[in-house]
Amino acid sequence: MPKLNKFLNYSLSLFSVIFFLLILNSCKKGEDQIITPGEEISWKEQESGVTNNLKGIYFLNSFTGFVCGNSFPNDTNKLLKTTDSGTNWSRIPVNITNSSLYSIYFVNNSEGYACGTAALIIKTTDGGTNWFQQSNTDSYVLYDIKFFNNLTGIACGTGGTILKTENGGNQWGNINTFSQGTFYCIYVFPNGKSYISGDNGNIFYSDNFGSNWAEQNSNTATVLKSIQFTDQNTGYCCGQTGIILKTSNSGKNWILLNSPVEEELSSLYFTNNETGYFTGNYGRIYKTVDGGKSFLGSNTSSSNFLRKIYFSESEIGWAIGEQGTILFTNSAGE
Repeated sequence: MPKLNKFLNYSLSLFSVIFFLLILNSCKKGEDQIITPGEEISWKEQESGVTNNLKGIYFLNSFTGFVCGNSFPNDTNKLLKTTDSGTNWSRIPVNITNSSLYSIYFVNNSEGYACGTAALIIKTTDGGTNWFQQSNTDSYVLYDIKFFNNLTGIACGTGGTILKTENGGNQWGNINTFSQGTFYCIYVFPNGKSYISGDNGNIFYSDNFGSNWAEQNSNTATVLKSIQFTDQNTGYCCGQTGIILKTSNSGKNWILLNSPVEEELSSLYFTNNETGYFTGNYGRIYKTVDGGKSFLGSNTSSSNFLRKIYFSESEIGWAIGEQGTILFTNSAGE
């Protein structure tokens, strides 16, 4: 009997120890589950060194890129360049006063173009070190410029303006679209297909390098600020009141997607058919990974209005905006 009592006492003690260890371990697991790491900023602000409103961006690769913007408050700050992914930005003098730049585009590592107010078009042939004027003949504003190849390009702007060059910008001719509304954004394919979006829900399409244009039915009268295609069939468009449109048949039909906001979406950039980013007010950036079926908000360190977004690779991107704002991610905004 004493042996039995001794065995029971030993078993009880062993059970108590095991039970205590189990309780301790479960508490530790519970603590691990509720402890979360500190919130990380997925878009980090870069020091631009200027307070100008930045409106255009283009990168030659993941290291070398350009941003452009307003002439005010300092006219020499309208064009910036980086060669280290934006860790450092330097000012590039442009000997044209009282003009703002809205868009910049390079056809190769040496030749690039920028456009802006007063129908201004400037060109560089040495990788952005020096710029010279090509066009400055009217009072309209040019909001975007794109090239199909080294010689053929188009620019768009106020008053239904579309300009075209076939000789690298030596001459620019006006293309009639029969529209008086402003065009804000261009997307081009090397094969000559191109799209333009703008006021009154306007989306125009060309299949001959911008020589002739046909209007597509967007089913909206909302201002459309940005347009991009991810392949010959799939395209996206966004604009005021948070509108987001999508086509899966080259723009023959545009459908309205459920937007994450009701405020203006100023720019979009897709890195593949499913993954895209949208910029807006208060430093907000929205991301979709399922072709616009759902959206996630990205955390940024800025509250300024963001005007353009650009990715050089699927994970490396920049967003620019007012007050010299430049935001950077090397983790796809996550």
